[in-house]
Amino acid sequence: MPDPSTSTSPSLAGNLSRSSSEATGGLSATYNFAVSLVALLGCLSLASSFAVGTFFTSHTFIVLALFALLLGRSGVWFGVHVRLSAQPVFVLSAALLIGTPQAVMVAALGAFSMIVLTRPRMPFHRAVVLATVSPLEALITGWSFSLMGGDPADFRTQTQLVALLVASLVYYGLHTGLAAVFMGLEEGSPTLTLWRERYAWLLPSFLSMGAAAALVSVLAEWAGLHALVLLLPFVLFLLQGFKVRADRDRQREFFRRELVRLKEAGQSADVPEEPGL
Repeated sequence: MPDPSTSTSPSLAGNLSRSSSEATGGLSATYNFAVSLVALLGCLSLASSFAVGTFFTSHTFIVLALFALLLGRSGVWFGVHVRLSAQPVFVLSAALLIGTPQAVMVAALGAFSMIVLTRPRMPFHRAVVLATVSPLEALITGWSFSLMGGDPADFRTQTQLVALLVASLVYYGLHTGLAAVFMGLEEGSPTLTLWRERYAWLLPSFLSMGAAAALVSVLAEWAGLHALVLLLPFVLFLLQGFKVRADRDRQREFFRRELVRLKEAGQSADVPEEPGL
């Protein structure tokens, strides 16, 4: 299990945002072909969704699109095994509330936000992967929700919950699988090994984000999704507080492991003091 200070996030942006100096010397023909194929499929996903969906006449879509732009890159670590990211919550919420085409557009807007806000800037080929994989994942996730009997018009049945569970699992498989494929091609590492080390343990995170999407849907049915706009400052404050606390816990765990390692090695080198509470 990777240390949380160096492990990857359940977001392609977390893995594709490394500086170009960390990339391998050259991109293989297989990698370039994979990027081209995914770019084509992603563009087709966007085009088909834009052709059949209604967007700016839906208040729900406007609110989710706004949240994806502002919070799409946000996420909070809860220990080593769980990290909650905002982007999948918005995509699943769109699929639950208004339909697959809108979920695809929300995913595209969230990817755009990640590309613009990520520092240092990610290389062009990684930005292309992120921008096109995200809508493709949302399209297939929305299809799986519909195939399992999910209906955006009614979220109060058992079938809807089963469909949401399946959609969350599909999203997890697509997101982590594609991330492992592209990172494996770029690093020259076995894809399955990368997936086991960096992504397999993220399943609880995606199930938790599916549950969060269900809560958003319930709130939207009860008070209207526009009510979330009034809560946006509070949500931002809460996320920042969780992030600061989680980062401090990760730092404390890192110092504890470093002290144990130095003691086992019999070293007496000075170690920075552990940060206080």
